[in-house]
Amino acid sequence: MALPAAALPWAKLAKYGLRAAGEAWAIYEAYLAGEHVKDPVVGEWRQLQWHFTRSTPAGRSEDRAIMTFDFFNVTDNDWDSTWTTADYTAVETPALTCWNALKGVVQSNHTLVEMRWFRRSFREVMTPSVRFNPSGPPERITPVGTSGSLSTTGGNAIYQAACSITEVGPLPGHWGRTYLPGVSATNVDASSRFITTCCDAVATAVQTWYSAAWTAQLIPCIATTQLNKNLGGFITPVLEIHVDDVPDVIRRRRPKQTTYRAIKPVT
Repeated sequence: MALPAAALPWAKLAKYGLRAAGEAWAIYEAYLAGEHVKDPVVGEWRQLQWHFTRSTPAGRSEDRAIMTFDFFNVTDNDWDSTWTTADYTAVETPALTCWNALKGVVQSNHTLVEMRWFRRSFREVMTPSVRFNPSGPPERITPVGTSGSLSTTGGNAIYQAACSITEVGPLPGHWGRTYLPGVSATNVDASSRFITTCCDAVATAVQTWYSAAWTAQLIPCIATTQLNKNLGGFITPVLEIHVDDVPDVIRRRRPKQTTYRAIKPVT
């Protein structure tokens, strides 16, 4: 779902986003011309991770399902690599409101246990395999402990199926994406697609959160490390949220341990 233009924070974009978008296009054109460009404005930003636990058979354990979201801080119209407790709270409070809306499409076997914050920055000299500096331990961990609202009666959605949330920025082909786990089978139609009310609910919840973050001058963003086969790091703001009806498969969320295996000889 593409949000209508009226839903986007255009007044704030005029102050921050359009300037950032213009810089991004200049960098994009330079990369197309084969020039190496480094944006000196970009410092540290923060990545927020949502950690979900999932129910599992007795005696078994599962990895957490993780969603990621990136934000940069603006203070007095300039990039600010420092974050205060008030900054974290200004993102977390509407994030919890977002989750309270999203859990209405998520099954109760998925629990958002905590939010974790990490420092993020580009390497000064990138290689194809190493493009970011080590993020180190979490800067902040906020417990949540709230499960999805929908019953698992009648069957569970498979763990590796997800609803994709696309973060659209100013550069085509360089958008962000995160994946909501545990979407209930009741939100899937006869053609195995998510129903429109589910897509609308997810898109609106994330847009409301991101708009609140914009108001706090904590800008949802996309980190890009390569253009036209040239390595280089820069940040662009999220301008739209798209949520479509096609489920995605996230293989790393596949259950790690079997509890039963049928073996039949063929002779």
